[in-house]
Amino acid sequence: MEDCTSAFELTFVIIGMKFTVSFEEGYFEEKEQKEITDFIDQMSREMHIDSSYVDRKGTKFKSTFMIDDGWKQLNEVMFDSKFCQYLHPKSQETIIDAFCMMGKCYMYECLALYYDFQHIAIEVDPKQDFEVAFLKDQSHAWKSYPGKWQTWKDDVWRDRSK
Repeated sequence: MEDCTSAFELTFVIIGMKFTVSFEEGYFEEKEQKEITDFIDQMSREMHIDSSYVDRKGTKFKSTFMIDDGWKQLNEVMFDSKFCQYLHPKSQETIIDAFCMMGKCYMYECLALYYDFQHIAIEVDPKQDFEVAFLKDQSHAWKSYPGKWQTWKDDVWRDRSK
């Protein structure tokens, strides 16, 4: 798939998505379960998802959970539909499902930083509404991200110290 026809990409800001959380028996004490649930509640208040979470050629980000073609198609659908104004109801359901999956993946990425998430199951609470704001993302930060500092070569250290 070729690059988006637009001059910019989008950042999706998912606001107020709520999750139900369940824990595998025997892995977390009650105090830790509360800590994890509180963490999820805090992190899910506002989730900014941009192209740095896209597994594309040349990215040095390791916390990617979207494929490049899917990301490009989602951006194109947003532009073509005037940000969901002109979508058939079935297509709207598909877009909502996509945002739910993005929010869930984002949350698992957050959990992975601090917890053994293999024993935690999260689901988007279908009874709770959430909003999605669309922001213009012109930074293309994924292109200039040097990767984890442990992988930097001497020239990156010099560039960063200027």
